[in-house]
Amino acid sequence: MQDKERDKTEVSKKNQELTSQLAAAESRCRLLEKQLDYMRKMIQHAENEKSHLLEKQNFLERNRLIDQSHVQSKLEKLDILEKEYSRL
Repeated sequence: MQDKERDKTEVSKKNQELTSQLAAAESRCRLLEKQLDYMRKMIQHAENEKSHLLEKQNFLERNRLIDQSHVQSKLEKLDILEKEYSRL
């Protein structure tokens, strides 16, 4: 009879230990899931920021090209005016 009681006690202790290990593993999983969600949000934020910066860079480059074109046009007009002035 004592052997049965001892066996039950051992089984109960093992079950409690396994239950405790399972609870600890589940807790670690929840923490890892939170960390993964945070990393996903950070990646999404970085991708959005990258997209925004690329759009801004494209906008600035277009403006630079337009400005450069205007400057070139003004220089050509100035050159024409200087030639006309020299002729006069």
